[in-house]
Amino acid sequence: MTCRSRCRGKHGKPDVVLGGKGASHRLGKMLSDAKLLDWFSNLDLYKACRAFARLVASSIDRSYPIQDALSHSERVAILASAIGKRMNLPLAGVANLYLGGLLHDLGKLFIPADILLKKGVLDESERAVMRLHPVIGAKFLECQSFFKDLAPVILHHHERIDGKGYPRGLAGEDIPLGARLIGVAEAFDAMTASDSYRTPISVEDAITVLVEHSGTQFDGGVVQALLEELKQAGVTER
Repeated sequence: MTCRSRCRGKHGKPDVVLGGKGASHRLGKMLSDAKLLDWFSNLDLYKACRAFARLVASSIDRSYPIQDALSHSERVAILASAIGKRMNLPLAGVANLYLGGLLHDLGKLFIPADILLKKGVLDESERAVMRLHPVIGAKFLECQSFFKDLAPVILHHHERIDGKGYPRGLAGEDIPLGARLIGVAEAFDAMTASDSYRTPISVEDAITVLVEHSGTQFDGGVVQALLEELKQAGVTER
């Protein structure tokens, strides 16, 4: 993936850049941690599937109004895999989180453009259509042998710990751990990214939201792991 020169960190390695009320946040530590996935890159099948996932993610993220150096899907992939590593998940699990992050919005490719790109608030019928995107994405992955294990993660990444999410209304540990991880990573990026449809908020405010909704919308353990990762990565406002 090609990054603009402003996103190059030390030694020419790209940093993750997140927006937030004009602030730029460098998550280079997380991106370098993602290098652990290089072990899997030696496997031709994984490498090919990762390339496919990145291609799909780039197609999805072209709909965002502002194109940042790293796409929403790429940032979610990096954040989710970093959280997984922090939680001591097996290497294969961390690698699958990266793929899941890239593909979490796959179903949006099949959502009508007038709904997907609508700038205003969606009405009830439009929200119902939009909420089909995890179901559509999961159905597609179920038909692909290498990606089928990701289907439950994609299907349930909008569930809530209190059971008030969608599409199945699962609660607590009935929600796959990978889905809980990607749900937190996506929420954090959606709140802070400059390429979001919404006005971004600061990292500090995003952390406050995640903590306030831990145990209801978000898995508290996953939120805590993200906070620890952000602290170690030195994510601060500029």
